Amino acid sequence: MLARQAGEKALKAAVIVADIEVPYHHNLDGLRDLLPLSWQVKIMHPALKDLTDWAVEARYPSDFPDATVEDARLALRLAEALIDTVAADLRSHGLPVESP
Repeated sequence: MLARQAGEKALKAAVIVADIEVPYHHNLDGLRDLLPLSWQVKIMHPALKDLTDWAVEARYPSDFPDATVEDARLALRLAEALIDTVAADLRSHGLPVESP
């Protein structure tokens, strides 16, 4: 899902700003966990599994049920909240991030 990918890109931007090497995986909790404790995204988004699941499940055949419209809406809400929090963290680190 594109919502999950957008959240992943936001977290990877934060990891880069924190001067941490970006790993080659799609685990959003793992990316978030790389950030220092001072980043609000660690507090505001303690569990990102619901978005991470779509990294593989949406691309490859499996027993995972097809996404519904409600699944897409939930993923979008989760990704928007994650991106907003990362944007606020980036601004607090002196980056000129525009509000979406």
